[in-house]
Amino acid sequence: TISVHPPGGESSWRRVTGNPVLDEGGIPANYVVIETDISREKKAEADLRKSESLLMESQRLAEIGSWEIDLEEDSLYWSDEIYRIFGVDPQQIPDITLTLGFFEEKDATEIRKFIDKAAESGKHFEGEYRVVGSNDQEKWVFLKGLALREAGVTSKIFGVIQDISSRKDYEAALL
Repeated sequence: TISVHPPGGESSWRRVTGNPVLDEGGIPANYVVIETDISREKKAEADLRKSESLLMESQRLAEIGSWEIDLEEDSLYWSDEIYRIFGVDPQQIPDITLTLGFFEEKDATEIRKFIDKAAESGKHFEGEYRVVGSNDQEKWVFLKGLALREAGVTSKIFGVIQDISSRKDYEAALL
């Protein structure tokens, strides 16, 4: 892959591949070279990196993280901000047990039922809950989940968790 900068022209990206054409003795006599303009691919990659960066920064500023439960893969994904909210090392692989462990027992039971109901029927859920992170810091979070269903089958449940501690502190101060 090379970047081409012609004088007075527009820069572009090119992918160049080549193969020798051998003579009867097995010695390269010629080369076949294929050059492909990949400028649109490079721009799309740069745009994607910028979009991902803006999303991460927006989540950090709003103290909101995204999550996804993949029912087919039996996996859970957290965005970087959820790791911060729960005070968890980003190297740790999240799972439902770990996640629910941050909630009070009755809330964890309720959320587990919401997740099961979303998996069964596609029902959405949301609520505000008190959590205690792995750093023993107490916070309030807003949790919302939506089911992704096709042909009556839920394949994923995704949503957000937002740290609403500042709002809860403000509401408590008004009372």
